[in-house]
Amino acid sequence: MGLMRRDKPYTSVSLYSFSRDFAAQASMSVKCIITELSDQPALIKNCALDHSSEYLREALSVWLAAGVEIKYSAQDRDILTAIGFRPHMASLADNQEKYTPVQNLIYALRKAELVRQEPV
Repeated sequence: MGLMRRDKPYTSVSLYSFSRDFAAQASMSVKCIITELSDQPALIKNCALDHSSEYLREALSVWLAAGVEIKYSAQDRDILTAIGFRPHMASLADNQEKYTPVQNLIYALRKAELVRQEPV
């Protein structure tokens, strides 16, 4: 849960970016549920949005279960780097490109030493 709280600002920015780019596509997938909501009372709007969220959540779960590799945009990579969170494989690939094998080994040894020194 701590990781989710720490990344909440990033998640908000990322979701805003995603919704700006893909909201039309997502809306079309649940169009039958959200059609003509603007004139409805808040209770009906909320119910329709809850149903839409359930369908989109199910679709996302299926997509994630398929093992699709998540690729970050350049902007998202910059944000991830700025908040100190990078997917391990992306960080590893970046480091292998930037540093020599000896530099990578020195870093790995120093990091392992720091981990050993951390109080339990």
